[in-house]
Amino acid sequence: MNFAYWTGFVVLSFSFYIIWKVRQLLILLFTAVVISNFLNHGVQTLQRFGIKRFYSVLLLITFSLIILLKFFLYIFYPSSEQFPELFLLVSQGIDRLTSPIHEFTMQLDPDLTKTFPSLDRIIEQLHPLFQRIAGQGLSVFYTTLGIPLTFLLLLILSLMLLVNPTAYRQGFIRLFPFFYRSRIDSALRKCDLFLKGELLALLFRMIIIFVLAFTGLSILKIPLSFTQALLIMILNLFPNIGPILSFIPPMAIASLETPLKSLIVLVIFILFYLTIRQIENRIITPLIIKSRISLPPGFILLSQVFFATFFGILGFLLATPLTIIISVLVKEIIVGDILDKWNSSYFLK
Repeated sequence: MNFAYWTGFVVLSFSFYIIWKVRQLLILLFTAVVISNFLNHGVQTLQRFGIKRFYSVLLLITFSLIILLKFFLYIFYPSSEQFPELFLLVSQGIDRLTSPIHEFTMQLDPDLTKTFPSLDRIIEQLHPLFQRIAGQGLSVFYTTLGIPLTFLLLLILSLMLLVNPTAYRQGFIRLFPFFYRSRIDSALRKCDLFLKGELLALLFRMIIIFVLAFTGLSILKIPLSFTQALLIMILNLFPNIGPILSFIPPMAIASLETPLKSLIVLVIFILFYLTIRQIENRIITPLIIKSRISLPPGFILLSQVFFATFFGILGFLLATPLTIIISVLVKEIIVGDILDKWNSSYFLK
């Protein structure tokens, strides 16, 4: 290897080292990019009606703040007062569900019950893991500017990206060689398109989940139906893990009345998620969201574990958009421009 190759290798290694050191700031920047990307599609919709971009941004920000304020004041805050009661009922319901298993194992072998961990023991074992992931992911909030100022920084970054996204986009593209800038621009357009599809699908999914969950729990006359539906909607922000966890509260609370009712809730929830999947695949995606990337559930689960390990709670929350962007870049750049064109003659040469 000559001097130029060694220089490039050292510069590349040093760049990866710097990126690793500032990875928490990069995940904060990526959060701002995702927020501004989602809001930018709303701004573009308003611009189609002839409204200038500045007024479109101002109108959208005002409307979003009003919606968020009303959500917290009239929906989330009143329901949050019922969360302690909800968690108490869930704990009692889980004890009710697990008690037949403990009684059965006691009849077989009293020592066998010691091998089955209790709910308190499971929480005690998972607490250090959750604390480490949360601390790692939120360390950027309390080690740089503090929590209030860092959230303010996140808001300012999102607004700056939203007001003039083209300037930042062109600045990023200029970091690449001239001959490759068109390919990078094309890959970024696809990332933007797929992110829009995924975020719109998530929005529709949450609305449908809340409506169906509240309707089903109300028909079954399960206590705290509205609060449970709100919790189920929030849990479904997390792919794979969220839908599984959302089964637990209604089943546990229903078991306090009759075990049969808990089984009915389980069956309804399975049908409920199958219905949502069919609505997404047959109605939402073909008619409303025509640009979505299909990711295997196992791949998303691995990405959640990977990004949570390196970036903490923010990495876990942003695992899906990060996976979408990485999969598009890998397909367009590594597979399309390198592997597909890497034939045997090129390799021998």
